[in-house]
Amino acid sequence: MNDMGRRQLILGTAAAGLGVSLGVASSAKALATAPGIDAPAQPFDVFTFDWRKVHFEEMRGKVVLLHFWAGWSPSCLAEMSRIDAYYRAHPGAPLLIFPVRVQDNVENRDFEDYAKQFAFPLVWHFDGRGYGPIKDAVPTSYVIDADGVLRYARAGAFTTQGLEQVVTPLLTHSGPVTIAPTYAAAVRDDEGIETMPPPVVTNSQVKIGPNETGKGF
Repeated sequence: MNDMGRRQLILGTAAAGLGVSLGVASSAKALATAPGIDAPAQPFDVFTFDWRKVHFEEMRGKVVLLHFWAGWSPSCLAEMSRIDAYYRAHPGAPLLIFPVRVQDNVENRDFEDYAKQFAFPLVWHFDGRGYGPIKDAVPTSYVIDADGVLRYARAGAFTTQGLEQVVTPLLTHSGPVTIAPTYAAAVRDDEGIETMPPPVVTNSQVKIGPNETGKGF
């Protein structure tokens, strides 16, 4: 292949990657401004680090925490440990946790050792629409109840109290949830510095608890 051919191949590959990342961001922004809470969740499939493909239909009957995080964010890394502690504190619960890493160019294989410390599998590949970092902020979490209804969608790191208030009640019944305190979410500016946007909620009728910032990091 000549130099021109190689250049075209590289540019084409970069453009394809940019298109994927922009597609996730735009779909998340659409969800942030459209009614979605207490409506059937959009279907998605995941392929996990332990080499399992889980289809959306297989998740029915369990509560799903779909979590978008970034390896560059200390807020996300702290929350990952918090979510793992919550999961271990509820053994045998009908709960699936799917953390999806976004907003970096690091290969999945570089996170294989990191993934082994968690009691749930990290997501190797996510296939679905209507999800992603809300307004490009991480972490962003979506909680789907056992009937496949979206009950929570918010940018901001879960506190331990927040997990207990949002997720725990859904483990025994379905229904609307109260949005609990969260740590602030982060977005990455052009210089790679974290900035804190206001939290985003997709349903103005959901009760919003106080927003905690600057703690636990």
